[in-house]
Amino acid sequence: MSRRKKLKYSMSIIGLLILILGVIMLLPMAKAYHDHDPAIYKAFFLTSVCSILIGIFTSYGFKKNKDITLRPSDAYTLLTLGWIAASLLTALPFLLSNFSPTPASAIFESVSGLTTTSSTASSASRFPESIILYKALLNYVGGLGLMLLLIAFLSIDRNSQTLARLEAAGPRLIKLTSKMSDTARIIYATYAVFTAAEFLLLMLFPKMRAFEAFVNSLTSISTGGLFNKSFGLYHLGHWYVDIVISVFTIIGSVNFLLYYFLIKGKLKKFFANIELLWYIKFIVAFTLIIAVILYGFDTFDSPFRCIKASFVQVTSTISTTGIPFYNYSTWPATAKLLLTALAFIGSCSISTGGSIKIIRILIYVKMIYRGFLKRAHPRLVVPLTIGGKPVEAPIVSAVSAFILAFIGIFILGGIVLSFSGLYVGEAFSTSISMLSNSGISFSKRFMTGDYSCLSGSFKLFLSLLMLLGRLELFPILILLMPSFLKKDN
Repeated sequence: MSRRKKLKYSMSIIGLLILILGVIMLLPMAKAYHDHDPAIYKAFFLTSVCSILIGIFTSYGFKKNKDITLRPSDAYTLLTLGWIAASLLTALPFLLSNFSPTPASAIFESVSGLTTTSSTASSASRFPESIILYKALLNYVGGLGLMLLLIAFLSIDRNSQTLARLEAAGPRLIKLTSKMSDTARIIYATYAVFTAAEFLLLMLFPKMRAFEAFVNSLTSISTGGLFNKSFGLYHLGHWYVDIVISVFTIIGSVNFLLYYFLIKGKLKKFFANIELLWYIKFIVAFTLIIAVILYGFDTFDSPFRCIKASFVQVTSTISTTGIPFYNYSTWPATAKLLLTALAFIGSCSISTGGSIKIIRILIYVKMIYRGFLKRAHPRLVVPLTIGGKPVEAPIVSAVSAFILAFIGIFILGGIVLSFSGLYVGEAFSTSISMLSNSGISFSKRFMTGDYSCLSGSFKLFLSLLMLLGRLELFPILILLMPSFLKKDN
């Protein structure tokens, strides 16, 4: 099959993505029009119209070439270029509306939105609501992955398994149905139901406006955490709002394939999932430990407040949502260290959360344990199992490579950022914040996710870290290897 045909097919897929993003922009455009904000309205109008026209034009040959089968190298290329194209396109409204003064700032905003990092390059004390809505929508479509969005709503079954597997956040993606497109629709239907449920629960809070409830719902389930105090939400701190948001960040950070078992009434299969069990254990254990630390240092005046503060901040961190419910920069150093560890661990696979993932941590720990046993007893045969099931050698190798690469890029990111004038602690905290897509920083300066003080080149570097974290390193790293483009490994 000719490379030209594959290129046309890939361009048509990217065109469909551009088309969908252009349609999505109509909603914040309508909001800007309603709020009588002509500059932002015009920016969304121009970008949306151009995106729809370009999308229609470039996707023209999709049906004609949809029988093409992509190799892994082609799929990696398509996935990476799709995210880059989406990032550049969605940056235009920020730039054209003068919300972002420079292209680097605009790209940072768009990448931050799509990767659910939800940091900002703007120092504005209050964002226009149309921009808030736009970033929330970017969180929502980027949460489960751009390619999964296409698979759910378009018929690309021939390559859907390959694309979904590469973008899935975790070691493996299993089809629930015979067609990956049907599996993707089940995931998105579940996604929408949870979003609607959170919206209704938040609307029970008397002071919550419908707009605030809607934005919070979009950004909680997507683990984006956009709508924090720096973006104009004044209800954080009330126990009901904090708990509802925290619960749905947990829901969004759990493997979405497991909810299918709940729908089917297979409760035992849902609660027996080893990754889910350990995720709950991590949340409970870290909540109790940090609560004891907070109480011991008199951070809050009652045990209940310590437990509540610990719970919401632990769930925000491990789910990589990154909402600063409290000014945790003033918390004891031990508590901040434990939260940093949670930022590395991250959420469950096949979820909207980021970072290393629970399942990879479990596999890696078992691999280390097996190594110790083999050292003590060389002839001992110790199979590596998770939940009673053997883990295949290629998966073990991939997990090991991922964790080592993740740590390596984290260290490299911290070193590079130290040249920006940041203190060492700030540099490395920012590095894990971007790479884990949490947007949470343990330095006081960046606690609210405002990185407007950095220069354009470092904002672009942070954008790269965010993309690397969201695409789980390898699609971008492998694409940079010339040998990979010549043959599949």
